Amino acid sequence: MARAVAECYGFAMARPEITVSSADPRSEAAAELLRALSRELAERYDFADDGTADFKPDDARVPRSAFVIGSVGGEAVACGALRPMGPEAAEIKRMYVAPSHRGRGYSKILLAELERLAGGMNYAVLRLETGVRQPEAIALYERAGFRRIPNYGLYADNPLSVCFEKRLAGLLTITTAQTRATLQQILDLQARNLASRLSPAEAEEQGFVTVKHDLALLERLCGSYRHVVALDGDALAGYALVMLKEFSGAVPVLVPMFEQIDRLMVGTQKLGEMSYFAMGQVCVDKPYRGRGVFQGMYEELKRQMSGSFERVVTEVATRNRRSVRAHAKVGFTLAAQYVSPDKESWDIISWDWR
Repeated sequence: MARAVAECYGFAMARPEITVSSADPRSEAAAELLRALSRELAERYDFADDGTADFKPDDARVPRSAFVIGSVGGEAVACGALRPMGPEAAEIKRMYVAPSHRGRGYSKILLAELERLAGGMNYAVLRLETGVRQPEAIALYERAGFRRIPNYGLYADNPLSVCFEKRLAGLLTITTAQTRATLQQILDLQARNLASRLSPAEAEEQGFVTVKHDLALLERLCGSYRHVVALDGDALAGYALVMLKEFSGAVPVLVPMFEQIDRLMVGTQKLGEMSYFAMGQVCVDKPYRGRGVFQGMYEELKRQMSGSFERVVTEVATRNRRSVRAHAKVGFTLAAQYVSPDKESWDIISWDWR
């Protein structure tokens, strides 16, 4: 199922390691970081402003938004948010690194992650506001390629505010597969990333796919829905396949997964009896990895399918650690593990949209 490729969006850096991942802005970890940021801003600006008036956690829960937390050794030490300003522009909010973890490059990593997510969500422009009493933040944004612009919105007449903008390069179109030619491009990209075509080292580093489809099968699996694709002009940058559960027998190698799903319990209800579809495979072409395409395609998948289904389920080979981490970052959680007849270990994972 997600017998999938991929790319991983968790970051491991030295001094010591920090992992940046998507998070619920309403979580206690997020709330504590946001409170710490508000306390610091209040002190810097003589309690005139703590930044809470123009950002609420729900701002980072709407479509095409994000909230990320940076963790070191399991401790949440940094955060940042992305919220839409319109069809083409997003705003970066609530950037924060705990004082005891500053000077290690974590803010740069956090900002780069938000840029990647924005690119995958098809934004062309990023904007942000910081303050004149935050010279380290101003320096960070200038080094990252942001340029000063006239103060906008709530900050227009605020002498303590400084606003920035950055245009994102290589804008991709994330949409649905409309033609047989696009489906053929999916098959071509799939063929290049089959585990059988990759060296063990490349498969471990880059991820892989295991199921091989044909054109007729691709057309059937999604029923009246459509597969999601990322396009760079006419070139295919990535795909995410929709597989309805009524086609569970169409791919023999996936039958064990659906048998496991039918037996799994979520609370008092069998998962197989819930309103779900399967994500049949996801793959991002090498030149486009690390640009937020993976999450962008899942956001489009959610936009297209959440009106009809309450969750998406897939499976990832346990040894495909890059794909396991990438899915966890999107919001998938582990439902079960099993070993298939060919002795491969699989993680069944689910993303609840309710």
